[in-house]
Amino acid sequence: MIIAAILKAEKMKLMELYAQNKYKEQTISDALIKEHKFNLNIPKGYNMVKDTSDFVWIRYESPLTSQGILAY
Repeated sequence: MIIAAILKAEKMKLMELYAQNKYKEQTISDALIKEHKFNLNIPKGYNMVKDTSDFVWIRYESPLTSQGILAY
């Protein structure tokens, strides 16, 4: 229970951090609202890979990880 509480607090802290404008990839967030009518707080460093009328692929690449967001 203690570990779960700590993990939950860390998750909430990260979510609040990424919601701040200085950490947000504003151009992608604006495009999602304009073209697809939904909002996501995308952290800085992510890139839009594919954007069609019904599909979006956003990703972050680093030497050690590959993270992606897909929306359909």
